[in-house]
Amino acid sequence: MRRLIIAAAALIAVVSLAPTKLEAGKVIPKIVPAGPPGHVGALPWALMACPALIVFTGAVANFKDNRQLTFWEAWTCGLAYWFWVPGQMPPKARTH
Repeated sequence: MRRLIIAAAALIAVVSLAPTKLEAGKVIPKIVPAGPPGHVGALPWALMACPALIVFTGAVANFKDNRQLTFWEAWTCGLAYWFWVPGQMPPKARTH
C-alpha cells in the first residue's frame, strides 16, 4: 500500500511539473522600462480637484452665508462662488 501511495505521489508530481504546450514555447516579453519613480501625471489630481473644491466651497458657503451652493456654483466646481457675485438672494419660503 505504501509503495502505491509513493508511486501515485511521484506520478502526480511528474505530471503537474511537466511543461505543457502553452508553457513549452512561451515567448518572454521584452521588459519596458518604467517612468521615473514617484512620477504621477496631472490627470488624477485634476479629477480630485473638482469634488474637493465643491466640498470646500460648500462648507464655506454654509459657514459664511448659511446656505447651500446653487446649481451653477456646484456645476463650475465652486469657482462661481468665489468669482461671481450673485444678485439679491430671494427670501426663503415660509415652512409653517
